[in-house]
Amino acid sequence: MRKRTLFLSVVMISALVLTAILGACQPTPAPAPAPAPAPAPAPAPQGTIIWRYQDYFFSPEAAFPRGFYWFAEELEKRSNGRMKLQVFLGGELGYTGFELHRITARGLVDMALPFHGQIASDMPAWEVGDLPFMFGAVTREEGKYEPLLAYEEARPIFERMADELNLVYIRSWPLTDHVVASKKVLTVEDFKGLKMRSYAEALSEMYVALGAVPVTVPYAEQYIAFATGVVEATVPDLNVVLENKLYEVADYYMLWETFIMASAALVINPQSLESLPPDLRDIVLDLAHTMPPYYMTEYVYIPQDQLRDTLGEYGMEVVDIDPAEIAKARAIAKSEVWAERIERG
Repeated sequence: MRKRTLFLSVVMISALVLTAILGACQPTPAPAPAPAPAPAPAPAPQGTIIWRYQDYFFSPEAAFPRGFYWFAEELEKRSNGRMKLQVFLGGELGYTGFELHRITARGLVDMALPFHGQIASDMPAWEVGDLPFMFGAVTREEGKYEPLLAYEEARPIFERMADELNLVYIRSWPLTDHVVASKKVLTVEDFKGLKMRSYAEALSEMYVALGAVPVTVPYAEQYIAFATGVVEATVPDLNVVLENKLYEVADYYMLWETFIMASAALVINPQSLESLPPDLRDIVLDLAHTMPPYYMTEYVYIPQDQLRDTLGEYGMEVVDIDPAEIAKARAIAKSEVWAERIERG
């Protein structure tokens, strides 16, 4: 009973912190070859409604695309062929990750999965939930994943912010990223001078606060950046390590718990949604909210021994980090990164 009470308290506190800050912020040698493009879909019968979904990831084997392939199959089945979903992988339509929310708002695609840090390029408050070390150590059991529960508590705020961007917010997957590097980084002191791949403002600020050197590298160029020494470390999760084959150019996966939450948000164009017949709209929303969380089950809820076995097969060592060092890093994040954003208001 005491454990359950303590767990619920941690979740409530995390949700309150996230909501409060959101309110303050408001108004190898060569890279692996790109996967072969998916075969062109069969022509749809006349009158069939076709939606386009743009994913962030490049590989059809990545967990998010797999989830939306399931979505497409179910949509066609439940609608009796009246509606279909075309799934486009990262880059297939010529857009970068930072454009996914914009092309959805403009109706160039009907649905997309941008990351919060990318939406923040137009509305900075979106990155607050992804601030470094926002959460303490988390329980990774399904149904007890603290960041996911906190995001659900903050749902009304994300819905309101999405509406301002002409988007319908469906859900977020907040994902814990760890430190992958070509050498061991076991203490806060070890970050000094380390060249680290960055893709978001808050992440760069955290690197600087730790004494590391932020280097902006596009998602698809991580492998070559490691291989050529442009970067020595990055903060991906297991899915990113496997998709980009980082195990070939980096030796260590270090459990700096909640170094950053790279949260993906499923958003829909409101005009596309409103134009659907009511029964099809209900099917789309039901699928969007209940889509099997392949990403979570395969890459977030994965037990530690399975994580070690999976990466061990590729020659990568999983390294535990002293909780005292994580606490030091979190204190730096709170004073150097969080506080600045609250001030910025």
